[in-house]
Order: sequence, then C-alpha cells, then structure tokens
Amino acid sequence: ARTEAWTESAAQSAAADGYAAQTQSAEQTESAAQTQSAAVRVAVIDSGISTEAVDAERIAAGVNYIRPQDDTEDKLGHGTAVAAILAGSEKARVTGICPTAALVPLVYCSADGEGREVSGGAAMTAQAVYDAVDVYGCRVINISSGTAADSKALRDAVDYAASRGALVVASAGNAGRTDPDAVYYPGGYESVLCVGACNADGSLADFSQRNGTVDLLARGADLRLASIRGTRIRGEGTSFAAAVVSGTAAQLWTLHPEWTADEVRAALFNTAQAVDGWRVLDPQRTLAVCTAAFSDVPEGAWYSGAAAWAAAHGIVQSDTGRFAPDAPCTRAEMVTFLYRAAGSPETARTESGFADVPAGSWYASGVSAVA
Repeated sequence: ARTEAWTESAAQSAAADGYAAQTQSAEQTESAAQTQSAAVRVAVIDSGISTEAVDAERIAAGVNYIRPQDDTEDKLGHGTAVAAILAGSEKARVTGICPTAALVPLVYCSADGEGREVSGGAAMTAQAVYDAVDVYGCRVINISSGTAADSKALRDAVDYAASRGALVVASAGNAGRTDPDAVYYPGGYESVLCVGACNADGSLADFSQRNGTVDLLARGADLRLASIRGTRIRGEGTSFAAAVVSGTAAQLWTLHPEWTADEVRAALFNTAQAVDGWRVLDPQRTLAVCTAAFSDVPEGAWYSGAAAWAAAHGIVQSDTGRFAPDAPCTRAEMVTFLYRAAGSPETARTESGFADVPAGSWYASGVSAVA
C-alpha cells in the first residue's frame, strides 16, 4: 500500500481545470444537517478512508469527486493513513490525536477499474475545500498533498475557507533531498498552515521542504500508520506531519469549541518549541499546556479568569503547575507574554539588536518580533 502520495504535475492541474462542480446529493444534504453535532468535523481531502481500518462511527458522509460511481472507501491507502493519525485505528493499534473527531472523506484521487491512480488535481481539490465549508461544516481541512503549479482556483478556495473560520492545514512537500526550497500549493498560500516534517528528536527531516512557507514542523518520520486492511505499517512524509497538526487543532477545538481559527493557530504556535530555528509541535505538550490548571490560583481570585485564559492559549506556561501570582515579571517575560498574545508571529529579523539577548534563548524570538 502506498504510504506517501504527494506531488502532482502541472499537467494534472491543467487537465483538472475543466472539472465542473457536481450538485449536492442527498447524502451531502444529510451531512450538512449534521454539522451542529458536538464532534469537530475534519475534512480529509485525500484518497478516501477505509472502514476496515478506521471505525466507521468516526467517518461522516463524504463524496467521491474523481469517481462519482464509487463510495469513499480508500483504494490507495494514503487517506486511511492520514485518518488513523487524526482519529485512530483500533485494529492497527494506532492512537488518534482527536479520537472523537468526525472525519469527512472528500476523495479527489483514487484508482480506476484497472488499478491505475487517477487524480482530479488542483481544481477538484478547490471544489472539495468549498464543500468542506459550505456542505459539510468542517472546522479543520487537512490537505496532505500539493502541486508545484500556483492555482488561482485553489488559492481562492483556501482563502474562502479561512474567511469562513476554518483552519486549512497542508503538507509542505517531500523534495527536501533534491529541491528543498521548492514551494508547493496550497501549503504555500498565506491563509494555509503549512507543515514540514521533523524526526523524533525534533530535528528537521531530510526529506522535508525547508523554505519560508513552512509554519510548523511535526513528527513525520518513522511513524506507525494504518493500512487499508487495518494492519500496522510504518511510513514517513510531510503528509502525515500535516495530519498531526490537524489532529491537534481538532482536539484543541474539542476542548475549546468557542475558539476561533486564529486562536487555535496561535495556541499551536505558542506551545511549539524552537529547534534549530524551526517551530516544532509536540501534540502531547500542546494539549497539556492548553488544559493546565494552576494550583496556586484560588477559585474566584480577581485574576483567576485571566490566568485561565492565558494558560489555555499557551501564553503563560509552567512546568511546575504554578502561576506564582506575586512573582515579579522580568522584561524578558513581559515581551514573551506579548509575543504569545499576538500569536507568536514570524519576523524577518534574525537578531534582536540587543547585546544582552543571546541568540536561541527562550525569549529571543519575542524580543526580535517586538523590537
């Protein structure tokens, strides 16, 4: 089974330009009526999801764009591997990051009757993005694929999704060994959270893209995945790193359903740790920080609400579980709090300009951003 299907050619994208949006089916209409359910809905724009590997209760109604005569069962394996990272596969013994998520399979690539891979390219992916928002009510849209050809249709679609409050997550690409600076779309678009891959120790995986469009790194090497038949397999790729981020975002939204996409994105950035100049996401750490309660903040204290809000958003972090309400605040801490409150924005500056701010220190990014 294929575990990493990634790039598509510009020819595929051009061929897909003639794809016409299909009308809503009864299944789509039924799915739209379910968008008020408690589960966070995650669009998996991929090759489908195998119900033999992933619990059918976790799979919501979707649609097969590339082969409308087929259902959304996975024939290639890639979408199933992504889905197992998101919500888990009991059969494959893979624990999902957001086990309560409702996964919506939107199939833009599959296999034809002779087993040959077929793909709808950028135009079909764009249609899936629109439907993820308007038909299926998805808050997270995972696109573990990309094209080297810039596509206005795809750019407009992801921008629309972001304007409607969805978080679009895409993989950065796997040409790190041959063309590390190449940009792939939709990951290269400003409105998309672009994810590269790291190794278990947080270091950049050698196959991952490493250009300026990469917002976060997540584990994408030597991962345990689920095959179509529900067996446990190993795989690597930025596709799966993107799924790690999407799963973490879905779990944050499960814990904080009132949050906006900007708040979820900020929490991901705020809780990521700096490794060799990259933001590296550890889902366990992020979720632990964003659910922490301070043992020294009395219930009803005048600052308790603010402390809880700052902790949930990853602005105030503590390894001891204590807030220390009476402790003085240093300039380094103040700048870091402001930086995190702003969502940990990237800055073109690589140095802070202050002689007493060591490069790589825990507060250096904050000082560089606000200086």
